[in-house]
Amino acid sequence: MHNMQSEKLLPLLDAIEQETGHRTHPSTAMRWSLKPNRHGNVLESWMIGGRRMTSVEAVRRYIEANTQQSLHRESPRPAPINLSTAHNNAMQALSQEGL
Repeated sequence: MHNMQSEKLLPLLDAIEQETGHRTHPSTAMRWSLKPNRHGNVLESWMIGGRRMTSVEAVRRYIEANTQQSLHRESPRPAPINLSTAHNNAMQALSQEGL
């Protein structure tokens, strides 16, 4: 975690909007800052005076970490489906049922 004194803190939604140009839903922003995502990353944030604060730099680090990890992650590939075999099996099952 970085030193919060070296970065300008903003309300959570404002920092995300400033970095991305889009305003996220408040529940999405809170989830990013409280729970690890599928890559294990959490957006750095602090509670100050009852408000969740973060920095534009923290948002940038969060996005970069997620991007890098998603690029290097092996994506699971579904098993190939042989449609003609599946069709033939279905037709045979229907035929056995008399349909």
